[in-house]
Amino acid sequence: MTNQATTLRRLTVGLLATGLLLAGCGGEDATDTATGDATTDTAAPDADTDAATASDTGGESTGDPADGSSDGESLRFAMILPGPIQDADYNAIAYEGLAGLEADYGIATEYSEQVAVADAERVAREYITDGVDVIGLHGGQFLTIATDLAAEFPDTTFVAESSGPMDAQPDNVWNIAREFAPGFYVQGALAGLMTETNTVAFLGGIDIPDYKASANAMFAGARSVAPEVELLFNFTGDQNDAVVARQSADALINEGADVLVLGLNNGIYGVAESSAAAADPALMTSSFTDKVTVAPDTFLVSTLWDFEGAFGQAIEGIQAGEASGVIPHEPGVGPDHPGRTAQRPRRRGDPGHRPVGPGRRRRGRRARQDRRGRRPLMS
Repeated sequence: MTNQATTLRRLTVGLLATGLLLAGCGGEDATDTATGDATTDTAAPDADTDAATASDTGGESTGDPADGSSDGESLRFAMILPGPIQDADYNAIAYEGLAGLEADYGIATEYSEQVAVADAERVAREYITDGVDVIGLHGGQFLTIATDLAAEFPDTTFVAESSGPMDAQPDNVWNIAREFAPGFYVQGALAGLMTETNTVAFLGGIDIPDYKASANAMFAGARSVAPEVELLFNFTGDQNDAVVARQSADALINEGADVLVLGLNNGIYGVAESSAAAADPALMTSSFTDKVTVAPDTFLVSTLWDFEGAFGQAIEGIQAGEASGVIPHEPGVGPDHPGRTAQRPRRRGDPGHRPVGPGRRRRGRRARQDRRGRRPLMS
């Protein structure tokens, strides 16, 4: 990038970010029903490996007894996570939110990390047997498990994640209806403004409705500012495999993409290596947490997501005696709204994201392209 282009990039990121602070709980409900998710269990242990679990280090919560629990005890909330809590990404932000939920709602929290889809039902059943009141499943890949268990255990409440309203939502399920796509539209517009090769790419992990919609939104954003821009995309099949992500990034960069909009988690580290090794390094974006320290010279922007507010709304409803509900989790009106997201510009020298929170452990490619067509490739 020339000095002029670098200056333009900084100005563009600043202008877009200033006008697009996003909140994660406002707006209308989504219209699609999803069965996928933004994280993958492929980074988790094999199905025959026990998932790591943890419980609150302080024992019972010091808050007032929560409505919805038995015997006057604090409400017990357990969260099932598909990846490691140290990922500084999708799993870490949910884990960190447990401390806030304890403080704000006076509940006792537990968690299980690195839970594969094949193991999630078993882990959930263990929590139910142990008397947990509410089970949160952090990932749309767990949606079917949540609804099936809800029918079998009507006295247990489940908090699930999906891409919108659920068909025949059980009476004891809270649905966090995620909308990732609007944030990717903005990233696509930025990519369209920043490309010097007139070629941009979306690089995702698991091929699910959330990320198909995000890729289409990114394409629409790019062509809203650069109608002739060429669009490439690839799904690696894994959110966290840095080796596969690097190989995919290599292929996209070799095809001319100089801006990569990422729908990955820890796979971004492989993309950063690919970009750094390229003769002309590609710019990149991310989501969930700020990853400017991964690639300080080529990082553009990140859409930050806060799941604590969304899960908190479910807990508040449960304590008020509401067994089910829908929580829109999408771009909204500002960074102070519960469950907020924010469009975050790159800033040099920012500290890295370090997961903190409660808990002690216990055992418990294809690259395809659309060079002339005007419509997105995926449905």
